[in-house]
Amino acid sequence: MVYNRRVWHGVEAKLHLTHTNWTPFPSLIQRGIKRVQVLSMRRGARDTLADAVRDLESLSLRGCHGLTDAAISPALNTQLQALISLDISLCRQLTDSTLSRVVSVAPNLETLDVGGCSDITDNGILLIACGLKRLRSLCLRGCRLVSDVGLAHLAGAGSIAASAAAAATLERLILHDCQKITDTALGHIGAGLRALRTLDISFCTSVSDDGLRCIARLPVLQELRARACDGLTDVGVAYLAAASRLTILDIAFCMHVTDRALLLLIRSSATLPHLRHLHLSACAITDEGLNHVTNVFGELQSLGIGQCLGVTDSGLAMIAARLKFVEYIDVYGCTLVTSSGLDKLRQLPSLKSLNLSLCNIS
Repeated sequence: MVYNRRVWHGVEAKLHLTHTNWTPFPSLIQRGIKRVQVLSMRRGARDTLADAVRDLESLSLRGCHGLTDAAISPALNTQLQALISLDISLCRQLTDSTLSRVVSVAPNLETLDVGGCSDITDNGILLIACGLKRLRSLCLRGCRLVSDVGLAHLAGAGSIAASAAAAATLERLILHDCQKITDTALGHIGAGLRALRTLDISFCTSVSDDGLRCIARLPVLQELRARACDGLTDVGVAYLAAASRLTILDIAFCMHVTDRALLLLIRSSATLPHLRHLHLSACAITDEGLNHVTNVFGELQSLGIGQCLGVTDSGLAMIAARLKFVEYIDVYGCTLVTSSGLDKLRQLPSLKSLNLSLCNIS
């Protein structure tokens, strides 16, 4: 029973590789476990990993302290045809050299996370773009050396168009806090990554309304996160009316987004019929904006209006009267709402969670 592979199907082993003379991998292989997350690893145990990685489908080395290009090299010295998911995020000493080895030995990767690997450059993105023909999900969160040039490679722009295999398959792209990304990169994304369903450009402070206009061209985009993008205004949000498949829109902490953005959005012929999650926290939204939202997006399941200082009990009454399917509401720091307005929200039939921290409740 212990080695019955049906029992262990889909299990991910989470390991601390702290002993140099002991390895759990033969036992894992015997059980058919092919997904491993290494939580910590001593230097002497790295050869143990190298012996086992060839049989894995999923490997996470997220945050393994001291993991360098040289240290991970033994694990990348053999073909890893079965590996479809690799997470080396927060391994801050890894560089493009490791990406070169990954692309060479693991050509069937579908998911790659290098978030927080701050020495990854545009050259590394070029390697990914040309070498990973099945890539569906790429996280570059906090890769601050990646610029518009790298995104041009990824999207197959210019001279590498014929060899940029990832452009045709990529469905999820995380650019959170990539500070060198500008509207030029978003133009490449809008033109070249036509299969993209999820895009996160939060904290990319150099993007503007023109960039959102490019993103709105993506034909199957379902999730857009653009938190704290200081260059976005009402005009940019209005462009998103063309992204008719959106189910999640997060523009929280975009300080220049006002009620007018919501008015422009709903005036469009396309009114985002699939939108279910809308996050507007810390935007300049008042009861007027909530009137627009609740009149058009009646099937919302979550609504974030925390720190929208113009929202009052009148706005909460509109939510209570019109959003019968909402399950989560954030009114954190809405200082003008009272117990009366919050009591109306509590009567919503589908409500599961209500964040009312720092509200003035008597």
